[in-house]
Amino acid sequence: MERRNHRRTGRLEEKQEVVNMVEKRDLTGQVFGTIKVLGYKGVDKNYQHYWECLCLKCGERSEKRTNGIKKKCIHCIPKHRQAKTRLYRIWILVKNRCNNKNDPDYGGRGIKLCKEWEVFENFFKWSNNTGYNKKLELDRKDVNGNYCPKNCRWVTPREQQNNRRNNRIIEIDGEKNTLVEWCRIYKKNYHTVFGRLKKGGNIINALTIASKGKPRKIYMIHEKSQSLYEWSEEYKVNEGTVRKRMKRGMSLAEALGVSV
Repeated sequence: MERRNHRRTGRLEEKQEVVNMVEKRDLTGQVFGTIKVLGYKGVDKNYQHYWECLCLKCGERSEKRTNGIKKKCIHCIPKHRQAKTRLYRIWILVKNRCNNKNDPDYGGRGIKLCKEWEVFENFFKWSNNTGYNKKLELDRKDVNGNYCPKNCRWVTPREQQNNRRNNRIIEIDGEKNTLVEWCRIYKKNYHTVFGRLKKGGNIINALTIASKGKPRKIYMIHEKSQSLYEWSEEYKVNEGTVRKRMKRGMSLAEALGVSV
């Protein structure tokens, strides 16, 4: 019995010694991020030392361990549960680019993220109200404007490529389009036309002259005959992807996702 009391007395003395050591390095008044330490609360039976803290952002009080004082308040962390979604990754990417002054295309050019969209929930609501889906990409109407609801929209990858500020605009008979759009209108392969222009050819000739060499193979689906490039353009599937699928043994209709 005396031995047990001796052990208990020894533990209490050790506990008090540790408490005194903690009080000597007082954290009261110190600020960690948005967390301010108000005072020492005490130590529990496991020798965990607790401090009373206050969040300077939301005003929430809490008790935290000495080694558990974080720079952010748990009550201020967003609870949208979208951190692993594609939409959240897009928002983070835009936010980082705009805040990066060394990025020559965004932060370095003065492109900013509006205050409303600094909160992800607001960007999330706007996206769902403007027809967002996983096949669309975020695009600015004015490529020199900021990221804000009035200047942004969800578009297809092709539409976004046509709105790049480094696009080459070509005028034919008073109509202006990008080279990609002219290739789509004339049903020509972009790389073929681009190669002809790179060699110094005329845009009209590059778009209208028939390709040299073997004629294009024609494929038929539902009694309609077209080249592989034309089928790919019609169903908006990359031509290279279609060719790879067909090499694996798939038919053209299966490669395009067409029900026969």
